[in-house]
Amino acid sequence: MSALIFISYRISDTLDITGRIYDHLRSYFPAEMLFRDMDTLEIGDQLSPTIQRHLNSCRVMLVIIGRDWVSVENEQGRRLLQEKDFVRREVQHGLSSDTITVIPILVDNTPMPTKDELPDVLQKLVEPKAHSVSSKEDFYYHMRQLAEKIAQLIDFPLPDIDAPPRRIGTLPINFTVTQFFDRIKERDQLYKLIHKGRQVICVYGFTGSGKSAVASYVLEQLISSVPENTIEIDGLLCFPNANAPTIRLDTIISQAQKMFPTHNLRLDGQMSAEQRADLLLSATRTGKYILLLDNFEDYQDDEHFCTDAELEILFQRVLDKGGLTIVVTSQLPLKLRYRSAKLVTIDLDKGLPSTDAREFILNLPAVEELKINQLVATDPALDVLIEKTSGNPRALEAAVSYLRDTPLETLSDLLAYNEIFSGNITEHIVGAAIAALPDDLRRVLEGVAALHNHATDDALLYVLQPFLALDNRSLREKLGRLFLRKFVRVRTQLDGTHLYGLHSTDAYHALKNLPKGTETNENTYTLQTLWQRGVDYFRHQRTDPNTWHKIDDLNAPLHEFFFLMLLKNYTDAFNLTNLLSPYLQ
Repeated sequence: MSALIFISYRISDTLDITGRIYDHLRSYFPAEMLFRDMDTLEIGDQLSPTIQRHLNSCRVMLVIIGRDWVSVENEQGRRLLQEKDFVRREVQHGLSSDTITVIPILVDNTPMPTKDELPDVLQKLVEPKAHSVSSKEDFYYHMRQLAEKIAQLIDFPLPDIDAPPRRIGTLPINFTVTQFFDRIKERDQLYKLIHKGRQVICVYGFTGSGKSAVASYVLEQLISSVPENTIEIDGLLCFPNANAPTIRLDTIISQAQKMFPTHNLRLDGQMSAEQRADLLLSATRTGKYILLLDNFEDYQDDEHFCTDAELEILFQRVLDKGGLTIVVTSQLPLKLRYRSAKLVTIDLDKGLPSTDAREFILNLPAVEELKINQLVATDPALDVLIEKTSGNPRALEAAVSYLRDTPLETLSDLLAYNEIFSGNITEHIVGAAIAALPDDLRRVLEGVAALHNHATDDALLYVLQPFLALDNRSLREKLGRLFLRKFVRVRTQLDGTHLYGLHSTDAYHALKNLPKGTETNENTYTLQTLWQRGVDYFRHQRTDPNTWHKIDDLNAPLHEFFFLMLLKNYTDAFNLTNLLSPYLQ
């Protein structure tokens, strides 16, 4: 389905607020009605077929304008003055169409550009009445006004604004239901298992096999009420998420409270794990709710059993009593100590079929961005690449990224490297792609890897500050380039900021050649120093313990404790444990 609402923005200008606007509009409109381009963000000879299709179908275009929208430059000068600039071409299309209403969105008191600042083809942009959006306290009010205006233009009834959120947390892979085309068999299998009411489903496979993507696609389809669905979903809870980076029974219940305002899910310190699990199920049993536990291998032992006793109890309660569907993604097939027979698994340990793998490669943003000539549908080298990688999606992404950063090499050159295509091929290709990155991008990647699951913009700026000249804009630009290369994953937090993460294979290779160090001298670029700066950052973020009243208040000290343990600073870790212990009972 093609979108009715097209969001035009520039990643270096308004990535954060555009993510918030997009996510908030999804609470008013089905996801398939909305389109924002998350991949093709650079200059090219022509708009991608996907962008062009949505431009042709849309009836409303939102042009997100921040402080740098007019002035942003590249090597050729101001972007808006260049005829091949994507943003210029999108807006020009909207302004020249009789069927599209263009609404400029001015972010945080950004003034409307003047005609003198715009090329001739965009000067009509100053004529429509602009809509202001604040990223601060008035955001929800402004978004309601915007949603009402859009609803009138496309004749769509808005849902009740006071309805509780239908989703908590962000899916690990952000795309609309029209953007994912592979793993059709596994997607159908997961959909049917949910439809049949199976309570615990584990989607597992090696790194880069697409397990998170399969789960994200199906769950996005269900929560977005796509017309062909035969399942009605009342709510979706995603973990880990930015506000609960650790999967624990108590954090699941705490986050679920937001979805059930009429239920009392307050925890009593004397409650057993069984009682707490039953408390959660008393709420979820009132409708059709799904809990996603992503990257669960961190909670499994060498024999694949769940290592968290309370989560094991939750699984058992769900299998015994129903009332909730749990979807687990993991590198390992989940095993439970009891009732394992009722648990079902979906195996993604095999790569993509050849046809899917070919389409997967040709739709990667770097292919279109650079017009990599050898990556065409008829190239026999593509079949060799797919065969050598067994269709592993992460290996295919890394191969394209490698070609992106080694412009003098062809796919045939890459295939000739026997040391890459032997043993663990995915790890070898990822390692080669990371080694080929420009130095500044590789250093940002190392920062994300060193911060594990705690890499926000502010944390990265602080940790990398002594070693890389960065401000918020230049950091975001580098993260955007890593995002296009499929290294960095982005989760949008509830406050609109971003949390960055990596595949485990990527994280390993990002840190593989970084000196470990034995001291934490901030003038020496080592892993030890990055971890110490992580400790310092979260120590600065820690608030007065007298103000700790909810789980979220413990995030900073828990992150601080995590990095202290990595540094083997057991004395400070013990002292912090004493500070935390009264709040973890």
